[in-house]
Amino acid sequence: MRILFINPPNGINDANYLAPPLGLLTLASFVRQFNYEVEIVDLNLEIFADKTLDDEHFYQKSCELISEKNPDIVGFTSMCLESHVSLEIARQIKSRIPNIKTIFGGTHFGAIANELLEKFDFVDYVITGEGEHALISILDKEASAKMALPENVTYRFDDKILKGVTEVQRFALEEIPFPAYDLVELEKYFGLNPVHLFNYEAGRGCVFKCSFCYSPFHYGDHVRNKSPDKVVVELANLVELGARHIFFVQDNFLNSPRWASELCISLADADLPLTWECYSTYPQLKSPIIELLSKAGCIGVFTGIDAVSISSQKRMNKPFLRDWKKTSSQLTECLTNGILPMCAFILEEPDQDIEKTDSTIYTALECVKLGCEIHLNTLSLYNGTALARGSSELEFQYSAIKPELLLDTPKVVQNNKFAKNFPELFPYHSTYCKVDDWEIFASKSHTLLTLILGLPETLFRFVVDERKSLWRFLGYIENDFVEWMRNLDVFDRREAAAFEFARNFSLQPLSESIRSLFHIELANVILSAKKEPRSVTISVNGINSLTELSWFVNFETFKIFDDFSRSDVLNSLKGQTFSNAVNSIPARDDHHVALLLKDKKSFRVNIINSELWDTLSSLEYASNTNTVVPLTDAEKENLMENQWLIAQHT
Repeated sequence: MRILFINPPNGINDANYLAPPLGLLTLASFVRQFNYEVEIVDLNLEIFADKTLDDEHFYQKSCELISEKNPDIVGFTSMCLESHVSLEIARQIKSRIPNIKTIFGGTHFGAIANELLEKFDFVDYVITGEGEHALISILDKEASAKMALPENVTYRFDDKILKGVTEVQRFALEEIPFPAYDLVELEKYFGLNPVHLFNYEAGRGCVFKCSFCYSPFHYGDHVRNKSPDKVVVELANLVELGARHIFFVQDNFLNSPRWASELCISLADADLPLTWECYSTYPQLKSPIIELLSKAGCIGVFTGIDAVSISSQKRMNKPFLRDWKKTSSQLTECLTNGILPMCAFILEEPDQDIEKTDSTIYTALECVKLGCEIHLNTLSLYNGTALARGSSELEFQYSAIKPELLLDTPKVVQNNKFAKNFPELFPYHSTYCKVDDWEIFASKSHTLLTLILGLPETLFRFVVDERKSLWRFLGYIENDFVEWMRNLDVFDRREAAAFEFARNFSLQPLSESIRSLFHIELANVILSAKKEPRSVTISVNGINSLTELSWFVNFETFKIFDDFSRSDVLNSLKGQTFSNAVNSIPARDDHHVALLLKDKKSFRVNIINSELWDTLSSLEYASNTNTVVPLTDAEKENLMENQWLIAQHT
């Protein structure tokens, strides 16, 4: 019997978190112990490798690829966002091969098991919760037709929807074999993600019961970890496969501080050539464990602050943020030890009190000022969670604004035809609010993240010194703004949002100190959107060589000496390249030019004399026209030293 596992696409532009599909590779390794033949098709990898797959022919191409494998059973997973893609592939495969069996698992599918079988006749089995024992039982049943199924399997039999009757068995994590990495081409992942990232599961479940999270429903109270010795051995195996960086995928690495401490000590002793990140609940980030995390190679923690106001903490069952001074001290200690916190926040609904939103914004700004990274999310009512169960009276409508605007998704993920008929089953493609209000809310959230990351000092001063509501200020975002953002290329949206904010913000009666910060930080936002260097041919002593011109030479010029408060100045900046801007700059000996440094985090203003300005203009022109720029040895050396030219190809 041939089993084929399918990993649907979910990202397309940011390959930093691209990794082999750990869950499916673990299941594959497990079922091979029972002599079943397994293959994997990672459509997420395929769409990263060839973005032309993200078109109207995606499903046809995917089904052809699957059909070539000639499977008897096809298994699908989903984390909610891309669940409809798995469903549509299953529907089309079933129409091609009517006798094929389809199995669905993962947090989201498990939460809507009955609904899937009721509404979609191409679904045969759905697994709720952990999948190893359930999957083997299904395969054995298909092989013998007599096997009983466990309680966490819902299935179709003679047009009836039934549940299994036997007790669910949970295998000890120690007994689950090492993932079947031989089923994927690791070099393809490494080629797209030079970080050489592997996800790793050292434990399952979470001791906390946040009401918005899938984990309590999926794992229940069954929280457990592998032994530290087992983890070290398996991480060493990953190093042999080429791993350089690990992400621990369990919901909370610090479920047991004692276990986490023992593991960190073991990792530090093993001295593996790895860095790693993990999820952690921040109240547990105390001095001893922070030091151990750092010594063990941890460089980042994703920690969900999520709920800031008391009412939000109560609603989300996350009463953690009681003392900001203590929390900021913990985050600062992480940073001091070389661990970068990624602090997540949840914005709830369009009609929530502005004071609640403003408190979230203020706390996010505080985190950025400390040096943390942040993530803003809008609240989704995931099926099966306590929050969703308590909101059963709500009516849902279709809206794809979240995958379109807030998430880095392929087009095929954005369009969910199933959600148009059953919006209550697809939290990322629906809303329980008025659609217009929800889409404006999402657009504000998108803009807000751009602004907090790019203009933190300006906004902090605006909120604290001027005592203004940033959320209220974003009231200029309405329906026409939403449609405008939707029609922009994904790479242009944040830059456009910053300019639109600037046009409105510059009309405010700001203090000189805030206005000065605003000028510098706005330039930083725009510059940071330009990433790709270009090739330019230079000639030194009659010898031509191909050189890379720094990406920040081709920027929308910022004339810092001009007044950024004037909307006509902002409009004049938009769309100008370095060389085109030369003619519009007033005649003077020096030009003030914004320059982002190599690490793309710090920013300075350079004063460039006319001679260097002309040279850089020539280089930028040459990069677009394939002409040759003659330089002296001294000119070339100066350009390389100051990072205007960043590499040379011999």
